[in-house]
Amino acid sequence: MSAILAEPLPILTETPDHRAMIAVERRKSILLRLWIVTGLFFMVLPGTVLGFTNLLAISAHHGLAGLSAAWIQAHGFSQVFGWIGSFVLGIGFYSQPHTRTNRGRLPITCWSLWTMGLTLHWLAAGYLWRWRVTLPISGALQFAAILLFLYAARQHKLPEAGSATIRKRPGIEPWMQTVLVSNAALVVALVINLVVSIRLAIEGAAPAIPRRFDQSFLVLIGWGFLAPLVWGLSARWLPVFLGVAPLRGRLLQMAVGLDLLAVALGMARYTILMAPLLAAALFWLP
Repeated sequence: MSAILAEPLPILTETPDHRAMIAVERRKSILLRLWIVTGLFFMVLPGTVLGFTNLLAISAHHGLAGLSAAWIQAHGFSQVFGWIGSFVLGIGFYSQPHTRTNRGRLPITCWSLWTMGLTLHWLAAGYLWRWRVTLPISGALQFAAILLFLYAARQHKLPEAGSATIRKRPGIEPWMQTVLVSNAALVVALVINLVVSIRLAIEGAAPAIPRRFDQSFLVLIGWGFLAPLVWGLSARWLPVFLGVAPLRGRLLQMAVGLDLLAVALGMARYTILMAPLLAAALFWLP
């Protein structure tokens, strides 16, 4: 026994592949923190501070008459795209597998474009800083960032059927389908934001979306982007953390289908038909 204890323990040496994998994971972790810090910044400063000043202005004027529509929209934009959108892109990049694209400069370029676009929109809509130039530029930068994100996501391909180890090509789980629907709505919202920004810069008197169109845009953001995102992530993680029964995928798919139909009707201003469809969609969820 003493001889065994006296033997030196073997020294574990790291292989070059192992060191490279650790470096990639460390880099992805740093980028995720960068996205999270960015989201928290826009949540606290442009989001919360603008919201607090909006409440003070409403209280002082006893209504919305003295408050700029562009200022209110800048607050909502910072909340939705500033921190929720940043979290979605950051987690999306972190969850993507190791590819040549993810190991390059694309993720940090995407973050730079997204952050500059958010900052310029805040300055243009919130403070009217050269808004006829900065507003369309901000929309173009954010659209370019989401295109880079989609390009990186396309590099991940499912295993092909008929290989030696996989008999059947795996399908996309319902919760992931729901998150993809949310991401598609985010892309559509950014396209609309770019088009509207260009139109406002050319024809608008202020960097504020007209009220009627803004209502339709909010339907897309609220029920097309945010609601499916919450449903999909809840279906994936609530059973894990809370120990509740998992949601049946068919019910989730039916709820998302009703939600998309309601979003289409809401954007077409058929709100009377939109409300019962949303109620039916929520009925299928636990």
